Amino acid sequence: MSLLFKYYSIDERRYSISNLYKSVVVYNSLFMFNDPFEGIGRVIYNEDQSNNDFWEAVESNIVLNKKNELISNYRIFCCTEHYDNALMWAHYANSHTGFCVGYKKEDIENISTKLQKVTYSSQPYDIEAMSDESILFIKSNEWEYENEWRGIYKLVDGDITHLDPNVGNSDYKNKLHIPHIDHETNKPEILESEIRIMKNCPPQIVYLGLRIGLGDKDQIIDICRNLNIPTYQMKQIHNSFYLKAESI
Repeated sequence: MSLLFKYYSIDERRYSISNLYKSVVVYNSLFMFNDPFEGIGRVIYNEDQSNNDFWEAVESNIVLNKKNELISNYRIFCCTEHYDNALMWAHYANSHTGFCVGYKKEDIENISTKLQKVTYSSQPYDIEAMSDESILFIKSNEWEYENEWRGIYKLVDGDITHLDPNVGNSDYKNKLHIPHIDHETNKPEILESEIRIMKNCPPQIVYLGLRIGLGDKDQIIDICRNLNIPTYQMKQIHNSFYLKAESI
């Protein structure tokens, strides 16, 4: 059984534990990510650029428009190949106080428009030579330690509500609102969609962080027993910088 892993922190709202209990994963909008260069490509011109300022402005506009399209149309679930990466525990599981969940790769693939390993690069790719989806799988070399895989979900018509721009919209916390021109009526409108899309994906195994709190640990163990999935406690390997998993 091939697994991919997701690291979770535990905050006061306890969404991550709730989602474990519900057996769901969350696909997030690109603008929620911690890397500001997500979805950024570059435009390559072959002709002699006699007016560099002009072409730089054109390029910036094209790149920004492309990123806005990706934010509007896609949601992303990020995961990784390893459950014992100390940096991932530190960065994504709140300094080892969270937990890590393993999911079947085929289950993630079944609920995604596309599942693919991230490609790491020293510079952005030419956005005019790539599909929208391909851009979502490109990141800087500096993130290579993550060994990331991504399941992307492309929004369908049922995920989008068309709103009158003259009517106020108050749910800016959970909804994404994108200005748009209807090509049939040539009238402005607002495209509203959920910032987060939830999908059913049964967890297969859970690893508890080295510093997880006792209350959080007990709650997650109870959930895993009810779901009939194994639970492991991460511990330091003696006299080393590495982690090991011990069955609970």
